[in-house]
Parts: sequence; C-alpha cells; structure tokens
Amino acid sequence: MNIRKYLINQKVPQEVLRFADFSRELKQKYKCIDGYGFDFDENIKSIKLYHKIYTQKSLETTNFFRWFFEQDAFYYAFSSFFKKRKLDTFNQSLNGLNFAIKYNLKTKKTTRSVYFSTSKRKCLVINYSQGKFTTNTYYYIYNKAIINCINKYLN
Repeated sequence: MNIRKYLINQKVPQEVLRFADFSRELKQKYKCIDGYGFDFDENIKSIKLYHKIYTQKSLETTNFFRWFFEQDAFYYAFSSFFKKRKLDTFNQSLNGLNFAIKYNLKTKKTTRSVYFSTSKRKCLVINYSQGKFTTNTYYYIYNKAIINCINKYLN
C-alpha cells in the first residue's frame, strides 16, 4: 500500500491529501525533497508529511505557498519571524524552508508547521492549529563520537 492509499484509508482531512498533492508541482519547480513519518507506540498515533524546499526564489507566488498560509494569522506569524531573510547554507541539514502537516489519528487534529534555521545549530518552528499559532526552538547537536556511540548501542 502506498502512502496516499493509507491516508485515504485513515480518512484524513482533505487538507492533508492536498498537502501531499503539491509534491510533484514543487519538485518540478524547485530543488526540494519530501517525505512522511509516523508517531507511534503499539499503534500509529499521527502521520506527518513534509516538504523541504532549498530556495525561496518566487516561493511566495506559488499555489502551495498561498494555500499553506491561507490563514492570515499564520502567514503574519511566519513573515514576522522570517523577515525576508536569505536561506542559510549551514550544514547538518538545517538549510531550506521546511513545511509540514501533521494529523493526529486519535484527536483528529491537524497542525501545519514551517521551520527554518536561525543559526548554525538552531531552528525556529511555527505551528498553526485550530486558529492558534505557537513557536518552538529546536537545537541540533552534531557530535560524531556521540553518533557512533548511539549507533553502536542500537546495533
């Protein structure tokens, strides 16, 4: 079963399917990647889809951008934090603009998120759900010794 069939079987809202549908259009126009992930314990609790776009060139004029920020409060929150800054070219996968939509299968709540680097190892996340937005900051630590220890422990 592919991810689209899975989403349809789970009866996700139309906005989640629409987010997935933008994948081909974005890949034709921009250097980007997309994917999905699951939050689970014994059962899948939520599904998250994402698009990572490595340029901001003419992004604001795309159908995807207008649709994603259709709620003015979310757009104004994003633009006030982003302020037309250039996308940084830091290492450790922090470059680009990241757009995500997460659907909780139990609560039926959908959350839209956009995140971007604010420094070499820090990322700002703006979430929008049910008419409200919140922000989080994620810190990334890149330490080869720690990564090797974790990999050795898990293998």
